[in-house]
Amino acid sequence: MPVFITAAARFSVLSFLTLMMSAAFAQIETGQMPSKSEAVERPQCPAAFVQSLKKLHSKETLDVCSLYQSSKAFLVVNTASNCGFTGQFADLEALYQRYGKQGLVILGIPSHDFKQEEKAEADTARVCFTNYGVTFPMAAPLPVKGDKAHPLFVYLTSQSQGPKWNFTKYLVDSAGQVTQFGSMTPPLNSRLEDAIKALLGPTE
Repeated sequence: MPVFITAAARFSVLSFLTLMMSAAFAQIETGQMPSKSEAVERPQCPAAFVQSLKKLHSKETLDVCSLYQSSKAFLVVNTASNCGFTGQFADLEALYQRYGKQGLVILGIPSHDFKQEEKAEADTARVCFTNYGVTFPMAAPLPVKGDKAHPLFVYLTSQSQGPKWNFTKYLVDSAGQVTQFGSMTPPLNSRLEDAIKALLGPTE
């Protein structure tokens, strides 16, 4: 038996669809939801990145996957407060200020694995935020090597090598590929900076 749709019913359906499309476009324009092109450009997170980390000396958390997806170049660094390389905090911050708006995201992860981190998070935070003016995301201390290594560092190690010392730098591209730079590689005017610029691409 044929089903007939009245003109009023057709009008109601068309009106509903029009309202839904208008709402969707409004969300895109206000930044409440990504457009199709933006969604395609967001890199897929490795499984090890789908987790939250406690922020350093804070009740807030860091979403590793969101940090990675918001980046064009994702730099993870295991840090320490009482190391001969601790002064690299200043250059890492300068690197972040120079390229952050272009898509560089830095994640610092303090660790006591090399016996050079403060015992209290408050003291670690003082070194990072007060002494060196760090503004890039810093996690609370975590193990980064051996059997107790955090899953994030298990992944980074599987793609390169485990950290041999503090301030080992892991640069992750949009495909999840990792390039490791050792403690001796300075953040600025180095192979690391060149690799970051290559991932970020030309500036507009």
